[in-house]
Amino acid sequence: MVSHETSHERTDIYVNDVIGPRLNSLAAKAPIFAVIGGVLCLAGLLLTKGDNSFFQSYLYAFMFWFGVTLGSMAWLMGHHVTSGGWGFLLRRPLEAATRLWPLVFAMWVPIAVAMFFSMRDGHTGIYEWADAGIRNGDKILTAKSGYLNPLGWMIRALLYFACWFGMAFFLNKWSREEDATDDPRVRHKLSLMSAAGLLIYMITLTFASIDWVMSIEPHWFSSLWGLIFVVGQGLSTLCLMIVLVRYLAFDSPLLKKVETRYFRDVGNLMLAFTLLWAYTNYSQFMIQYSGNIAEEATWQLHRTQHGWQFFGFGNIILHFAAPFLFLLMSLTKVNIRNLAKLALFLLVARHIDLFFYVAPTFRNSPLQSFPFAILADIGAPMLLGGLWLTAWANQMRRVNASIVPQFDERLNGLWPLEGAHDAQAKGEHANGHLPVSHSQGVTTNHG
Repeated sequence: MVSHETSHERTDIYVNDVIGPRLNSLAAKAPIFAVIGGVLCLAGLLLTKGDNSFFQSYLYAFMFWFGVTLGSMAWLMGHHVTSGGWGFLLRRPLEAATRLWPLVFAMWVPIAVAMFFSMRDGHTGIYEWADAGIRNGDKILTAKSGYLNPLGWMIRALLYFACWFGMAFFLNKWSREEDATDDPRVRHKLSLMSAAGLLIYMITLTFASIDWVMSIEPHWFSSLWGLIFVVGQGLSTLCLMIVLVRYLAFDSPLLKKVETRYFRDVGNLMLAFTLLWAYTNYSQFMIQYSGNIAEEATWQLHRTQHGWQFFGFGNIILHFAAPFLFLLMSLTKVNIRNLAKLALFLLVARHIDLFFYVAPTFRNSPLQSFPFAILADIGAPMLLGGLWLTAWANQMRRVNASIVPQFDERLNGLWPLEGAHDAQAKGEHANGHLPVSHSQGVTTNHG
């Protein structure tokens, strides 16, 4: 252990001391949603036998829960680079999410199965380019076959996961070291790795989004595709973490001690990413509309006719107009209760947005395969979400980290919160939340 002239006070409050009961409740309830979702998925799969609607539903649901896992790692690295006070509000939940990569990899396996099914019959699969007969009979797909081929797709996917597993490992390893030793070199390593990690994140997510989603329409392409998914993941992750903070903290006395500026910071980030979502999607549409190139127009045509245009208009309202207006109000951003309600609304909008990216490629109208296809459309997010939340709650309980980073000089003299230990002793902590409680003790130049 490295000693310093100024020692930093440690906290003796840990996750299970503060939010153990609510984590137990979440871990008990989430599997129920997974079971219900699994039943709906099975019913949808059996009732739509002969088409690929199940894999369509599964793909958009996977992209959401995969997105909040990878997005959690991106926000965690962003916090290590900037040292913003908002990061202490979410750090422990973000770290728990980055430890879920084994589960997310298992969730990805059905996507790989869908690709192998497509090799047998690309017309009924979701990746038509995987069928050698289709690929060889199409000049465009033949030209792209150096990249779009089953072997290359699998190798790249494994490389993506190797990068994500590796970054998550070191982020958590060095975070534990930070809690065990008063060594500033640990924080420096976290900062350096995070700076490089954000670049790796951008590159790997761009290629993964092309491989897994954009290639369902292999003739189409967009230079903004990767950025659209970066923005979507950022917004989804912020919203989910705020909802979890609110659920776990509830009426905690520690939550009331948090300075409102940290909630405002998160709200401002949500506002920024809402605007970025609108900017990137509008730019993609206008660039392709102005270019009027046949290969670029197909994606837009599938989403502007036969009823899908109403999804598009609804997406503009739900994902941009309404959240934008509410996020302009300080009352929304400084109040965790209001912010969590809006975040929950945006989580629904994020699912609709991802569904809009996938389903119109395969369904001529929203009513195609109705009502059976909708079973998996609803069930897949419930299945994966139930599994993800169960694993996340178990990670929070199992690691049982301190509610603030140990030996972090940015907390020196400001933690513990006044009266926090007394509240714990009196049992008032039952519904508190670890990252919320420590954020009061954060003072940084970034606010």
